[in-house]
Amino acid sequence: MGNSFLQTLGIEQGIAQNWDEYVSWGIRFGKDIALRDKIRQHLVQSKRRENPAPLWNPRQFARDMYDLFTNL
Repeated sequence: MGNSFLQTLGIEQGIAQNWDEYVSWGIRFGKDIALRDKIRQHLVQSKRRENPAPLWNPRQFARDMYDLFTNL
C-alpha cells in the first residue's frame, strides 16, 4: 500500500523490493536530512491546487474510476 501511495505521488525514494532495501531506506531517511527535505518539498508541491497529485484529488479519482467502469 505504501508503494502505491509513493508511486501515485511520483516519489521513487523509499520503494523497496525486499526487507534489506526497506531497512536501508529507513537508515538513509534517518541520516540524510537533504533527502527528507527533498521529499517534503515534493509532497508540498503535490498538494498544490492547480495540479494536485491523484492522491490529493479525490474528485478526479472518482471521475477517472467512473470513466474506467463505464468503458469496460
